[in-house]
Amino acid sequence: MTLSNESQPYYIFFHQFDINYIGAAMIKLDEQLAATIRSSLQLQLSQINLRNPVDLENFTKTTMRLFVTLRNLLNMVETFH
Repeated sequence: MTLSNESQPYYIFFHQFDINYIGAAMIKLDEQLAATIRSSLQLQLSQINLRNPVDLENFTKTTMRLFVTLRNLLNMVETFH
């Protein structure tokens, strides 16, 4: 994965000071992202009807999509780091 042409001046600027822009941005976002995901999952778990198969299936599908999204985000960060 490469940086777009629009971000090239920023890449050069950060690179000359040995700063990883993606890494720095993710450190800043990581705590808030984790807290938001945690509270969202807690809310979903508190509202789910464990005896309703449709609710369980929807929760499973939603959390698996979340997992895939987070894995893709991690892969992107590792590519730039």
